[in-house]
Amino acid sequence: MAVRLVQELNLLEHESIIAYDASLQCKVIVVAPVFCFICDNPRGAELCSHLGATTSKYCRICLADVSTGLQGIRELRKKCDTMMQIRSIRSARCQADKKQLKKRFGISAEPNPVLELAVDPHESTPVEVLHTLLLGPYKYLVRNVMGRLTSAQKLEVFRMVYCQSFKPENIASYNAICLDFVRAVDLHAPELKGKLKIHLILHLPENMLMFGPASTFNTERCESFNCNIRAHNIYANRHAPSKDIATSFAIQQSIRSGGHFDPSERCGDDLVQLYQSSEVENFLGGGGTSSYNRAIDLHGGLRKSCGVVGSNGQMVNVGDFVYYTESREPSIQVGVFLGCFENEGKCFCDIWNQ
Repeated sequence: MAVRLVQELNLLEHESIIAYDASLQCKVIVVAPVFCFICDNPRGAELCSHLGATTSKYCRICLADVSTGLQGIRELRKKCDTMMQIRSIRSARCQADKKQLKKRFGISAEPNPVLELAVDPHESTPVEVLHTLLLGPYKYLVRNVMGRLTSAQKLEVFRMVYCQSFKPENIASYNAICLDFVRAVDLHAPELKGKLKIHLILHLPENMLMFGPASTFNTERCESFNCNIRAHNIYANRHAPSKDIATSFAIQQSIRSGGHFDPSERCGDDLVQLYQSSEVENFLGGGGTSSYNRAIDLHGGLRKSCGVVGSNGQMVNVGDFVYYTESREPSIQVGVFLGCFENEGKCFCDIWNQ
């Protein structure tokens, strides 16, 4: 399956395809290079041809090992080096030599079609905060280190994980926060030194500089969409589930965007109005103009939502790329929608723009 998927991704990146844009109501050329892989740590290691957290050089991003993982980031891995190491392992004369090379490099020699893509998986599998922090160090340390940290130290760590925007010039302070956190683990919980997730915290600021705030590349919102995928699969004939699910979502999105499937085919106005109603938007996992999902309460009476309807009637979810204008800057800009906040009856959108 991965071979076929990589072929499709290479086609989108190098040759492009012609598609119909329901919002623009015209045909467009689609070029979609792979930007990054949002996944948990085991899948990230697999995409990088890495042996995972059990090997001595346990980091898929750099050459840190168990003994030096908390001392800082080591030399970064590169896709070209990994491919050379795989060739060296495969050309070894005996199984003992292959095993020794795998241990030395921390690399698996299994076929990996992802390496055929232009993107470097070592630098394009960002540290995912849900599994790496919330289900990693926070779980390990809640009864140990967290009880000994000051309130200010705890606040800094949580601000970094949940921040909705940041300035690139502040990246040095984020590096210092991560280093202080790792040193606290080394001091108060030395039994956790060998945990991969503790070391991966050091790579988080660089990932934020490349891909934006950590909330834009977490897998929590992707996993929450599993219920919709499962519902589509239940009512399919199971002969070609991936194709049926993709087609079903494409039809729904086309209707929500105005009902245009091609220049000569459009669904009825009644169906478009039904799909754009707040009840149907909420049912499909978004939110209407008057009623949208509220995820968490924030300080200052602000409430955060996970979706909003744009001026063109399209549903905008967290992580979507959007065109937007600001009151102080009338020109159209491009950014990533991070959420919206309601305060005293007014709605404010948070958009990341590098």
